[in-house]
Amino acid sequence: MIGARVGHISRLFAAAALLAGLSSCGMPRARVTGIPSVPQNQFSWQSPKHTPPDGCAVVSPAAKGANTDGEKQGTVTLTPGQPDPAPHSWPAQFQIPQEQAKNFQGRIQPRVLKAGATLYRLIGNGANPTGDYWANLPPPRTEEEWRTLYAVFSWWNGASCVEKYVVPKHHELKVWEGTVGPQADEGRSGFYLGGGAWQYWIPSSGAQIDASVIQYARVPWRQQ
Repeated sequence: MIGARVGHISRLFAAAALLAGLSSCGMPRARVTGIPSVPQNQFSWQSPKHTPPDGCAVVSPAAKGANTDGEKQGTVTLTPGQPDPAPHSWPAQFQIPQEQAKNFQGRIQPRVLKAGATLYRLIGNGANPTGDYWANLPPPRTEEEWRTLYAVFSWWNGASCVEKYVVPKHHELKVWEGTVGPQADEGRSGFYLGGGAWQYWIPSSGAQIDASVIQYARVPWRQQ
């Protein structure tokens, strides 16, 4: 659900618990995973101010109903995640609404990510750089793995670039974290993506994220 689900990997279900919870100090810790992320040294990070570089706008979403790598055929039960209560100190607009809870499965927890926490997100043509959904690890090595685990259909997100955001000094992010829920393909009846990765939903992301410090790199499957 990362990326421009935005508005906003099925043979990989065994690797469903991809990503992490948080330690008591608010820093991410990785869960055990069978799907390795792309090593950091394989990314050529750029740091333009506020907007993605031109190379991040070369892939548009597919037409609705196009096949998505990693889709499974069958039916899936879509049960929204269950949020824990938000801290009393959080403003009302930082509550997670039902329309976002349905993109999770199981428990959804509020967390505060402290300075130094690193988040990642994939974007395509025309995407909002400070979108709501992020992960705490770089993307997997293939597009199929990413789309299956994060339940992102090809007609939602062209996924040409990965964003990296390091929470700056003296800043923090209020987030909701949990497991990506399955998604039914509205364009292809009887097909779905299973989800299973760990994700963050960031309320008021445009106000919480400093777009000027986001870094960008081409995703592995677009570097060929």
